[in-house]
Amino acid sequence: MRILLACLLFFSSFSVYADNYNAPTMWSHNSTYFSTQSAGCTSLGVGPYGSPYHYVIGNSSTACDYVNATGGATGQTIFLAYGYVCPAGGSLQTGTPYICAGAPSCTSTQFRNATTQICQNMVVCTPPEHDNGFGICGVAECTSAQVLNPSSGVCQTPPTCGSTQAYDAPSNTCFLKTLDCPNHSHASTANDKCLADAPMACPSGQHDDGTYICVADNAVGCSANQTRGYINGSLQCITKPNAAMFAKQAADAAANAAVKSSAEIAANAANQTAQQNLAANPTDPATIAAATAAGNAQFQAAQDSLAASRAASAANNTSQSTDQLAAAQSLDSIDKSLTNMTAGTGKTFTLQTAGVFSDATVNTAVDSAKADFNTQFQSISSQVQSLFTFTHSGSGSLPSFDYGTIFHVHVVADLNNYAVPLSYVGLTVMFLAAYISVRIFLE
Repeated sequence: MRILLACLLFFSSFSVYADNYNAPTMWSHNSTYFSTQSAGCTSLGVGPYGSPYHYVIGNSSTACDYVNATGGATGQTIFLAYGYVCPAGGSLQTGTPYICAGAPSCTSTQFRNATTQICQNMVVCTPPEHDNGFGICGVAECTSAQVLNPSSGVCQTPPTCGSTQAYDAPSNTCFLKTLDCPNHSHASTANDKCLADAPMACPSGQHDDGTYICVADNAVGCSANQTRGYINGSLQCITKPNAAMFAKQAADAAANAAVKSSAEIAANAANQTAQQNLAANPTDPATIAAATAAGNAQFQAAQDSLAASRAASAANNTSQSTDQLAAAQSLDSIDKSLTNMTAGTGKTFTLQTAGVFSDATVNTAVDSAKADFNTQFQSISSQVQSLFTFTHSGSGSLPSFDYGTIFHVHVVADLNNYAVPLSYVGLTVMFLAAYISVRIFLE
């Protein structure tokens, strides 16, 4: 049994490493094989006479004629062998087709060349390149109606994409293009146009005025050349800024700044030359005067350039959006109210009886000042609330403030999210109030 098993292993080892392949027809010379007759003749070199003599294909399918530089024959010919051969080993066996039997198999990292049948190392190609069968990486040559797949390296026929579609080569499919829709709009289902978004969801008592801004239901509509803005805390229609005029002013200021900048550069160069001349002739009165004048001119040019740059910046800042201008006007109104509030009105009072001081007169003046203060405070509070479309909502232990839409963003502040830290703040305030009260009482 052991002898039989050993024999089986012995013969199976040969079957694993033995291979058969179709015998190719090739030219050969001195046991060297060539796939073409021209390659075989070229391999013979320059022959006995040396360069420029060489071998070329002769008058027969196996002849290589020895010629000079102009192709003239020397009368010498070498014949190549031609027929079925086994260039990769094995024994030639006749038949249909001729085969080479018992040749060494290629290893796992090799493949058998389709032309020469010789084992050669595999090449690792990166898509879309692939092994062309000769151990060389290359891409497939596609017809004019095909495209090369960049992932697989295979030639494929692309589908016909619509006007709203684009072609994706790796998947060989069409996909919808991404439309660049403006604010408050979205692409249609067919992806062929932009559609307006639904109106804003406004709080009770307000509605979308058509520009995605929530306004009061009784608000007066604005004309085409107007927009909404706050004046003294009241939402009103204001004239839109002349964007074209602002743009022209900004462009003119920028051009003027460029001219001033060029003048400054020229003045710098002239001053540098004058200072160099002064260094060479430090005692010459004319040189000293020229250097002084050049320095003054450089300073003035720098001042002019700075002023022009500031003017250009101011003109550019003036070209702001309508929303920013309206908000700026509202904030400016609030600022003026605060200024008036801190400055006071300069009221005076007259004593009723000369030489007699009455508490009632002072109390009346104090009450009047308090009333003026409360009036100003309520006005400012109203302006701030109007600026941010402020409403109150919520039913929890702490309030939730719905500020409405600010610059197209719905803002909500729920204080219940900060209940724990606010409770600590409240306890601290109560403790301080109790402590101060006790101190006042004891003193």
